[in-house]
Formats: sequence, structure tokens, C-alpha cells
Amino acid sequence: MAFWNRSRRHRGSSRKRPALLLETFENNVRKVCNDSIYEHVFGNPDREVGGVLIGNKGQEGRLPWVQNAIPAISADEQRATLTFTQESWEHVHAVMDEEFPNSDIVGWYHSHPGFGIFLSEHDKFIHNNFFGDLSQVALVVDPLAGTEGVFTWQDGKIEEYFVQKTGRSPVSEASVPEAVPVRYEVTALPERKSYPALPVLIIAAIAIIAVLL
Repeated sequence: MAFWNRSRRHRGSSRKRPALLLETFENNVRKVCNDSIYEHVFGNPDREVGGVLIGNKGQEGRLPWVQNAIPAISADEQRATLTFTQESWEHVHAVMDEEFPNSDIVGWYHSHPGFGIFLSEHDKFIHNNFFGDLSQVALVVDPLAGTEGVFTWQDGKIEEYFVQKTGRSPVSEASVPEAVPVRYEVTALPERKSYPALPVLIIAAIAIIAVLL
């Protein structure tokens, strides 16, 4: 039984996507939302938050198998800034290596508290440059409206696949402090297990300076 509301707005083409695979993808995404993403998004309605989706990539641009989500963690996180830094990627890969050793990054998610379901030009830049595999997707959730949408690659462009209700009660805007949009700044995505050990380099530099002094 599918979790999704079949009355949703659906614009994505399903010509190359068998119905069973579509339903499996949709149910997997909803399960991950219920398990972790909704808690992250609805628990922080005063600002944008986000993270990556993990699972297994689809072949030849097919929809991925979405298994879980890992929130973006930044050493320089501020109220109005959420930066996908080198530390963020290291955290993602550390969690993947420990808990999901056979999984891939299959997309990303972020919230638009009160802004609606769409991909801004900056969002598209991020997706084009860091989630360019044809099976990678973007999930956007608006906790104030109680809506969500998935965006997929279609004919070489990232396009809206569907928008629908989350099934959760929207957060009351009156109970939320002034919503502060977060600018997502993404550093170069390192290959898994190959990111540079920056702390080690810093320590080595300090040691060399100490010897010279």
C-alpha cells in the first residue's frame, strides 16, 4: 500500500519508469521522511535545514533506492547559515562507512519554511554541480505549509516530479520566530574515503613552526 496521496500535483514523466518502481521509490522516500527528515525539518521551522539522502543509485538514470538520510553538520553552523563544508562531508562519509557501507549518496533534502516548494537558482546550482548523477534527486519540505516535493533529472534538467501534502500538521507561523533563510554553500564533494585530513596537516604545520622557533 502506498503512503502517498494520489491527488498530489504530478508533473514528472513516467514513460521510462515502471509503476512498481515508482511506487517503491515513493514509499521509500516517505519512510525516510517519517524516520528522520520530518523530525529535522519540522523541529527547526525558524530556519532552513538540510542533509543528504543515501541509498543505491538507479541504473541509466532510473530513480534511486532511498534508504536513509544524514543531516548536514557544519563546524561553522550559524542561525542564518548552513554550510556544506569539508567537515560536513567527512561526517556524512563517516556515518556511511560505519552504518551504511554499501550505500551511495542519492540526493539531498532541505527545507523552505514558508517559502513554498521549488528549487531556487542557488539550489539548482548545488544540484547541477554536486548531485549531477541522473538518478540523484532533491527533496524540498515546507514545514509551515505542510507540503513537500521531489525534483528529478528529466531530459537533462532538474525538474519538479511531484508536490503534495506531507501528512503532518503544518507548523503555525505565529509560533515560529522570524524565519531566516539559509544559504547553502557547498564545498567540493570529495570522493568517499579520500577527503584530505586537514586537522593532521594543521597539527604538522604547528609542529614544524615550533621546531623552527
